[in-house]
Amino acid sequence: MHTHTRLQRLVRPARRKVSIISQKRLHGTASAPTTVPSADLASAPQHAPRDARVAKLNPLLAPEHPSKGVLAASSVDEIVTALYALRSPNTPLHHVDRHERIIQLVTHLVGSGRQPLRPFVYECMLDAMVDPRGSVFGIRRLLKDMETNSIKLSESMCKSILAALMVHPDYVLRQEILETMQEFWYSHDIQSKQSIILGLLRDGQYELAYTRLAQMADEGAQIDVWVYDVFILVFGQLGFLDEMLALLHQRRRVEDSDDASKSLLYFVLDVSSHKFHYIGTVMGWNCIVRNLFVRPADGIVENVLGTAARYGDTDLATECLQMISERTRLQAHHYEAVAEAFCRSGDVAGALRIFTIMSQNSIRVSRRNTRMIHQMLKDQPRRVAEAKMALEQMYRDQPVPLAVVGALIEVVAQSRGSEEAMDLYERVSVLCDELPNSSILQDLIIYSETPELTRRLMEDYVALVPEQEDARRTQQTYELLMGACRQQENLDLAFRFARQATKVLGTASGQPIPWLKPLMLSAVAHEDGRIWSVVDELSKGGHDEVVQDVLRQTRLHRPLVAEVESAKNKDGAAVEDSSI
Repeated sequence: MHTHTRLQRLVRPARRKVSIISQKRLHGTASAPTTVPSADLASAPQHAPRDARVAKLNPLLAPEHPSKGVLAASSVDEIVTALYALRSPNTPLHHVDRHERIIQLVTHLVGSGRQPLRPFVYECMLDAMVDPRGSVFGIRRLLKDMETNSIKLSESMCKSILAALMVHPDYVLRQEILETMQEFWYSHDIQSKQSIILGLLRDGQYELAYTRLAQMADEGAQIDVWVYDVFILVFGQLGFLDEMLALLHQRRRVEDSDDASKSLLYFVLDVSSHKFHYIGTVMGWNCIVRNLFVRPADGIVENVLGTAARYGDTDLATECLQMISERTRLQAHHYEAVAEAFCRSGDVAGALRIFTIMSQNSIRVSRRNTRMIHQMLKDQPRRVAEAKMALEQMYRDQPVPLAVVGALIEVVAQSRGSEEAMDLYERVSVLCDELPNSSILQDLIIYSETPELTRRLMEDYVALVPEQEDARRTQQTYELLMGACRQQENLDLAFRFARQATKVLGTASGQPIPWLKPLMLSAVAHEDGRIWSVVDELSKGGHDEVVQDVLRQTRLHRPLVAEVESAKNKDGAAVEDSSI
């Protein structure tokens, strides 16, 4: 077989996604391993060129591929010198495709018959395999061809293969090369060790790779900065944030003033805030945002705000709120997050004040927005007095949002009974400059412990709340409300709540309706035919199966009740039906 044909078949580029590792390794963006070729070519120069001027003067290193005429006119020394330059990452050749140029020059050198197949040729080809277009298949074919030509693996070849395997991981081949190096007592310098741990990282053996890297750092090895960069990016993308931060601290001890450091910190801020990792978020924010190095994207600021809210960092949350307000109109969830930060930090007055500011900015404060205040006061009842005092101070400057006072009333009523919340209820119009709404009155009705107070609250409800302003509540809440109405024999209000409950009930068939059966029994007891309008609405809404089941349980038949209702209308008195 002709030599240059065999050489072309040895290298079969694999189409792979360009990796961070290979970009760092090939394009000289960091101090990557440099392969030292064997000096078995008589005409080989004694050292690799390290001055960029050499690359500019050599036509073989021009941006465009050298033509056949240029190759034919070049001497062996010029070709070999160009190969040394292409294999050295310290040579600034960003404009040259090193992978293709090495293959082109080696193919010409060997195919033209000007040089036989010798170790230097294979060293060049193995270095070309480090590119993403290389492959493990190509490496194994080169090794097979070396075996055929009785060429043994040199130390530099082994290191080149390890460098290629950090881009194209192959555990078996890596172990074979390591065993060969051990057998021939080849040394493991820092570059080969870095190639090994990066190969483990690319192979998905993250814990082992991290352990090896930490061991190297503990031993005082001068690890290249770009290796830390690769680990930080990979661990950040995988969500290993504690390990990512530990590596970042080590990297900053090596190099902390380069542009890559700022980019990494921005990356750390992004992934940490996305995962609500507080330490990483604060570190990234302090280093690059508060120092005015970058203006983070809107999505990152939103994530930082969420992280600050979760960990009760009021300064960070307020800073994010200010930054968002400079870019766009603030929304309710922005204020909610800042209020949550104040709640988690234990600053009740600060949390209440945030909702007052929200109201001043013409954003309606709803009951849903105040759930974090409700939860905080429920978990820490001793802060209720502090909240009351804060409200008394705040309303003098600006009316307090009704939902905020409602949250406080709800907490007091839940924990101590509605009687204890009546002082706040009676001052709602003073604190908020508006009347109590349906949610406040419903909560007080539910947690009222005396019939007299319950009756009074129901009268207030009917007098103060139009039916169209009834709040949407859960089915369990409606069950409690209707239960209180049945105890007070106030079926008018009970059926009003039933109509609201029917409207907010989902359409899922078989969904439980806990209040239906008790309401039916009360309707039968009071001979109230309005129950059938509720039944009809539920049947139309897809709950006919549940309705029929309840009707069977109560042995309630519509014609009989209709007769009872008709007799009431005629005689003005109830007619007893023994079948019910």
